[in-house]
Amino acid sequence: MLMLGFSSLSAQTSINEADYPENIDFWSDYPSDVLAEIITQRMTNEELLSQILMFGWSGAEPTALLNAWVKDRGLGSVKVFGWNTDNIYLVAKSITELQKKSQTCRFKIPLYVATDQEGGSVRHVKGDTSDTPGNLAIGSSGYPQDAYYTGYYIGLELRALGINMNFAPTIDIYSTLESTVIGPRSFGEDPEYTGILGAAWAKGHADAGIIATAKHFPGHGDTDVDSHGALPIINIDQETLFSRELIPFMSLIESGVPAIMTGHISFPKIVPNGEPASLSKTFVTGILREKLGYEGLVITDDIMMQGAWQFAGVVSNVVKLAIEAGNDIVISSSTAGLNDALWRNNLQLMSTDEKFFAQVKKAAYRVVKSKLDYFKGENPVPLYPDVSKVDASIP
Repeated sequence: MLMLGFSSLSAQTSINEADYPENIDFWSDYPSDVLAEIITQRMTNEELLSQILMFGWSGAEPTALLNAWVKDRGLGSVKVFGWNTDNIYLVAKSITELQKKSQTCRFKIPLYVATDQEGGSVRHVKGDTSDTPGNLAIGSSGYPQDAYYTGYYIGLELRALGINMNFAPTIDIYSTLESTVIGPRSFGEDPEYTGILGAAWAKGHADAGIIATAKHFPGHGDTDVDSHGALPIINIDQETLFSRELIPFMSLIESGVPAIMTGHISFPKIVPNGEPASLSKTFVTGILREKLGYEGLVITDDIMMQGAWQFAGVVSNVVKLAIEAGNDIVISSSTAGLNDALWRNNLQLMSTDEKFFAQVKKAAYRVVKSKLDYFKGENPVPLYPDVSKVDASIP
């Protein structure tokens, strides 16, 4: 049972969409698996590809370009980064405006609105939000209750702003003490405790109505290289991977975490060609989906990081490889141009490569179904945050 009430996202139904009314949209009253199938069968290639992309924006407010992606292309998700969050009231207002634009599209599919609010050193939404000690402090005490309430109260603050997805908790193991990229973002060096504390943190998020995202699969802790600037290489074999790095992910999968983020990390003893796990079918489909049995959303780390395109060569190829690997949402910290190669090349591939088209459609189905389960569930973040009530919830 997934924490936020998501049912299995993987099984598509066999229906004839022509048997259903023409005017069906996201808010129509049908079971989520049926409605997701109808919508994705009726989507154009442009709508399918747009639904699995997530873009950020620079500046205090969303750009005209991002607004065009949402209103004209049906973009599936947006991300709030740390460079546009000093004014939390403006953040809430901007999210409201973007969600309203999403409701003008023909299927009226709401946006996932994400951020990185781990606590500690990674706090993208700033302004008056709480500055918490972070995971290593929680790990030092060892109390799951501390992890739960950290996740819960951070979640309540995000909820007040209309942010419904958070790229946390970080469940990488602090196995290399020289690591500066993970370091205090980790709960510690013990895989089992990391899993316990990470699951408690994610449960707090779920109770606040926020979609938690465990990261960075399959584990970023055993390297001192930052994947923002280079591709980290971790020289461990599959036995070590399963007995150490993957233990926390197994715990969170068992507890029902609704999303997992894949990391731009290379494991050459497992996949000799040097591809990062985020772009690897071996890791995303073979290990995460098939061996670990994970059925929730799989989301890439930012594809603008050098750890991604250092291997793939160009950003459009990063998107292609990420989709082929089995990711459901592909994140770019910047908003792509409406005719950039990222869009143009992959849209063209959908019309010429049947397997690639099927993979995009499968990912879009997962995203739409997860949104139906979430936004029609018991405790979703409201689409339109009430700016007048922000002060009552933050800090």
